[in-house]
Amino acid sequence: MEKTILTEYHITEFSEENEKVFGIMGKNTITGDTFEIKRISPNLKAVSSLIEKLNKDALKQGFEIKNTSSGIYFLPMIDGKTLSEDEFNALDEKTKNDFEARSVLIQQQTIDTMTKIKDMEKKANEKMNSWQNNIALFAVTIQVNELRNKYKKFSKVQEFLKNQII
Repeated sequence: MEKTILTEYHITEFSEENEKVFGIMGKNTITGDTFEIKRISPNLKAVSSLIEKLNKDALKQGFEIKNTSSGIYFLPMIDGKTLSEDEFNALDEKTKNDFEARSVLIQQQTIDTMTKIKDMEKKANEKMNSWQNNIALFAVTIQVNELRNKYKKFSKVQEFLKNQII
């Protein structure tokens, strides 16, 4: 009598460095062997930290950062109060020039921060693609192994299946 290997799967949640990471847990119902495949998630804590640092630096430079659907705006502040356009226009030229000079610095810092975040997202996507490839290979290997067991008496089928696994 042929022995069929049954495997049960379920999606689960792992905790890794204070982050939730999703993946797949599996268990061979005959042998009881378990396995886990973790999905790599973007480091949301690091992204939040970068954005928080950017906001703090902007405040130190005298700006409030406003993120809207049409872009990122740097609003000048004096004594913790965001200035309206009219209030800004009423400032003396020296103060306006000072704000404009500091604005260039905070804009460059924003570009640098966004570049770092994009790099983190790219790395996370690369890890996700690798994870998905491993899941697919794992799923195919299980099916091929079941076929090997089912047709173990047929040498031509065994030879064919041997050449199909990557």
